[in-house]
Amino acid sequence: MPQSDSRTTVRSLLRGALPPARRWVPTILAGLAAEASAVALLAVSAWLIVRASEQPPVLYLSLAVVGVRFFALARASARYLERLFGHDAALRQLVRTRTDLVRRLVPLAPDGLSRTRSGSVLGALVDDVDDLQDLPLRVIQPLASSALVAALSVILVGLVWWPAALTLLGCLVLAALTAAVWGWAAGSRAERAVAPLRARVTEALLDHLSALDVLHAYGAAEASRARIDAADRALRRAVVRRAGAQAATTAVVSVAAGGASIAAVLVSTPAVASGALSGPGLAVVVLVPMAVFEVFAVVPSAAAAWRTVRASATRIADAVPDDLPVEPRRGSPGGTDRHGPVAGRGTVPAGSDGEVAGWCRRGAARRRPRRRARRARAGVGRERLGKDDARARAGALPRARRRLHDRGRSGHRVLP
Repeated sequence: MPQSDSRTTVRSLLRGALPPARRWVPTILAGLAAEASAVALLAVSAWLIVRASEQPPVLYLSLAVVGVRFFALARASARYLERLFGHDAALRQLVRTRTDLVRRLVPLAPDGLSRTRSGSVLGALVDDVDDLQDLPLRVIQPLASSALVAALSVILVGLVWWPAALTLLGCLVLAALTAAVWGWAAGSRAERAVAPLRARVTEALLDHLSALDVLHAYGAAEASRARIDAADRALRRAVVRRAGAQAATTAVVSVAAGGASIAAVLVSTPAVASGALSGPGLAVVVLVPMAVFEVFAVVPSAAAAWRTVRASATRIADAVPDDLPVEPRRGSPGGTDRHGPVAGRGTVPAGSDGEVAGWCRRGAARRRPRRRARRARAGVGRERLGKDDARARAGALPRARRRLHDRGRSGHRVLP
């Protein structure tokens, strides 16, 4: 693998977290259908209720009744397909991302991970990799669906009454800018701190469980538990601050939704009085902004999820070293080692197949003469004995029996 491809960067992690287009395009289309059906359902329902209050013939209402049923069923079906396709694609890609990361860490262990704490590596493999699935599910898909539905809704309101479409567009832009700026100022620091604090909790738990007997032996178990409690409290505070920032941005979007409806009433009432706009049209331009902002409410959450995903990708890139460990027993090209010259060989990464095979061959060559001498001392060569000798028929004696046999031949007392 080339060196440029072997490096783990934030961009490569984010690009690797995205599912292929053939799996992700159906998710985008299903999400767009679900959000558009929600807006259309509210628009058709508002028109049907107001038009039915005028008591027209039922034939004039039949199309709207069928539309309400269709959009209600389409919304539920499209939402199910969105969840099905989206989670299937994201989880498949998550498996591939985690596998690639483990494959990247295998050649580095254990020497290449000596500068990285085990808690950081464990947090990168578990929690931070899990956060990468939010990139397609909670960032790209909601932003794409909400942007397209908002544009289509502005066009729909513009076809009914264009001043209301302008007010809707202005409120959408104002809500997006305010929510993004407020969320970035209030929650970005907390969101960046969640991943390191989570890794700190994992590291403290791992140290406590791996050295529990030593901690009890030296009376340091209470201090270790206090360290875990302190890390957990810090993580809890960061999560609460992040949730508070998200709640504040949601409140800003809700206020903007109410403002869009009030502005639509203000710009549409004169048109109704003059007869330029009908009553059902007024209901449409007033109630559609509520449905649009219900869809648009995921934008602040998507911005927060993007900051979390990027922080997790940065943490994974920092936890995985870029360089492979170098075997210290190898010398420079043309040098020598303890087993003789190493002509034309450079540094070889630890754990390679050629290195292990070389060590095994040299170890076997060193052990072979000692093994032969031990076998010669342990047994008696049959080729030196006569055919009538009992020792030739019995074979080599065990070491304890041979010692007793030699003592008997030299005149010492032999135990039974």
